Amino acid sequence: GDWMSKEDERRLLSACDSLVAIREDDGEAFARLLPEKRVLIAPPSFRPAPGAGAPEPHRCLFVAGDAEANREGIAWFIEHAWPLVRDAIPGAELHLCGTVCRIFSTDAPGVILRGFVDDLEAEYAKAAVVIVPLLRGSGVKIKLLEALAHSKACVTTPIGSEGLPVLESCVLQAASPEEFANRTLRLLTEPDTRRRLEESALRVIGEHFSPAACYGPLYEHIIRP
Repeated sequence: GDWMSKEDERRLLSACDSLVAIREDDGEAFARLLPEKRVLIAPPSFRPAPGAGAPEPHRCLFVAGDAEANREGIAWFIEHAWPLVRDAIPGAELHLCGTVCRIFSTDAPGVILRGFVDDLEAEYAKAAVVIVPLLRGSGVKIKLLEALAHSKACVTTPIGSEGLPVLESCVLQAASPEEFANRTLRLLTEPDTRRRLEESALRVIGEHFSPAACYGPLYEHIIRP
C-alpha cells in the first residue's frame, strides 16, 4: 500500500539483523531495499492431509473468510464464469464455506451457501475441484495452500498464486472468466487430469511447504547466527 514510504520502510528494517519474508518475491524486494541484510524465506507450512473416499464428481468448493477481496472474487466468478460451467454441466454445484457467506449472498443456480461448517475436512474430501478466484490481495494465499494440502485440484487466478512459482505444476491458472470456466470444466470432466493434479499437489506440499522446508533455514539461522 501507500501508507509507508520506501525510506520509512528502509529506516525501520535497517534496525534488524536479518529479514524474513513469506514469499520469494517479497524476499527479493527486501534484498533490493537493504542489500546488506540477510533475507530468509519462511512461507506458511502445511502437512499433507488427503481426505478419505472419492469426491462427488461435479462438486466445486470455495473456502474463505469475510474479507472484501474474497467477496469480490467469488462474485466475479459466479456472475461471469459459473453460468458457463452450469451450461456444460447443469448438475454442477458450488459450495461456499466460511465467513465469506456473512458478506455475500446469491441466488445463482447450483450455488449453496454453507457458512461456517463443523467439519471442513469433510468438505474438502467431497469436492472435486477447489476454486480460488481472487482478483486482488497480497501475501501468501493460505486457502490455496490448504486446499493443496488436502490433495485437491485447484483453479485460481494469477493473483491467487502470485509469488509462488512452485505451484505451476499443480495448479491451473485462469485470467478471464472463460478460462476459469474452461479449466474448472476440464477438471470436472477429466478424472485423470484431476488425479494428476491431486498427486502433484501432495508432492509440492511435502517438498516445499513442510515445517522442515519452511522453517529449517530460519531455525538454523537462529541457533547458529
